[in-house]
Amino acid sequence: MKVFLFYIFLMIFTYGCDTKEKEFDSKTIQISSLKNSSDLQAGKILISKDLPTLNANLILTNSSQFRPFFNITLNNLDFTVAYDNKTLEIRYIFIDDSRFVTNDSLYVGKFVKTIKEDIHALPGWEIRLPKTIDDWYPIIGYNEKIITKVNNMEKTSSLSYFTHNDKLDSIFIKIIGFSRGGN
Repeated sequence: MKVFLFYIFLMIFTYGCDTKEKEFDSKTIQISSLKNSSDLQAGKILISKDLPTLNANLILTNSSQFRPFFNITLNNLDFTVAYDNKTLEIRYIFIDDSRFVTNDSLYVGKFVKTIKEDIHALPGWEIRLPKTIDDWYPIIGYNEKIITKVNNMEKTSSLSYFTHNDKLDSIFIKIIGFSRGGN
């Protein structure tokens, strides 16, 4: 019980104190080094003055890695960008904006014919297809769940149903987002 009260006190003290540091705003922020969507590259170093110093919002960027993130609108597209809080390096970029189209003409909501060998499931995280020519991973699911199309009907299915079914060589799977980076 003492440990629990200590953590409550610590949280109140940490987040309840008036600071002059820039606090995280979950709304879209402006980053001076990111002018358009072509600037969004994993590995790019961000400018510290643009980033919130108190960013307690974290996003999963790999099966067991959480990182601070911000949302940004570039070229009228909404992106989520995660970064390393020590190096300020962009580590993960995500978009599920239906207006986004890759150079391969893929977009969120499109059903693509997929073979088993093209599916890469990262345990506890994304289910991806191979990279597009412009280095985006099409995301087709999370945690074993995918959306398939059979007889013009959408259906949420288990990935293992498809990958362990010898009668199915290919299947139409819905793209639900795109990502870059991821650790």
